[in-house]
Amino acid sequence: KAYDAITGDSGTIKVILNTTVEAVLPESPTDKTITFDLNGHELIYTQQFYNNGTMTIVDSSPDKTGKLLHPETNNATIVNSGNLVMESGYITSGKQAIYNKAGSTFTMNGGTIKSTNYGIYNEAGSSSAKTTVTINGGIVEGSSYGVYAENYSNVSLLGGDIKSAHIGIYLGSTGTNLLIDGGDITVSRTTAGDVVGIHGVRTGYGESGSGGTATLKNGTISVTNTNVSSSSNYYSALGVRGVNFIMER
Repeated sequence: KAYDAITGDSGTIKVILNTTVEAVLPESPTDKTITFDLNGHELIYTQQFYNNGTMTIVDSSPDKTGKLLHPETNNATIVNSGNLVMESGYITSGKQAIYNKAGSTFTMNGGTIKSTNYGIYNEAGSSSAKTTVTINGGIVEGSSYGVYAENYSNVSLLGGDIKSAHIGIYLGSTGTNLLIDGGDITVSRTTAGDVVGIHGVRTGYGESGSGGTATLKNGTISVTNTNVSSSSNYYSALGVRGVNFIMER
């Protein structure tokens, strides 16, 4: 009904109280530009939130206390098939906080994304329609993966922070490009296991593939593990594995 109330090409949907929603909400229309304002409130949503058009997520409250909370562990918080922008707010997930469908775009300028699994997940695109993520600011934290980019993805880290306890950014083996020109990648854990800043798939690393391309112009990659118990646990001072790495500094 909120979407139906937007009679023109664009409009704003504002959360007006703390609430829990268990019903399946309609998917956003492809022909509208929508601002979704958390407005300082907590929205607990147990289903998936779908964006098919152009949507901007904001929290207009002075203290920036607005949150979109998704406790489920078997599906994503937001499924994006269009153009999604996050300016502010706080989004949590038990699976993928942001799931970008093939050919979609996601731009993060601020706010916080926090997941116990994937922070941002890119579905595989195609050579003519890549799935694109641009991070200009904010915090992306995924316990398993900060950003997981399947084949034919473009990922740009131009500011902000990506944090994980396993892999900061994962790149698919074909047609996947990463540009780092600002921001920080931090991978830190205290238990034994893989810790990799940027992880790709390339033949000779126990997997088969051509490897994505990662270009570092500006920014930092920090990898620490205080409990490396065997040689099978990868630990690199630079934190890059299985990618074609270019440094332009």
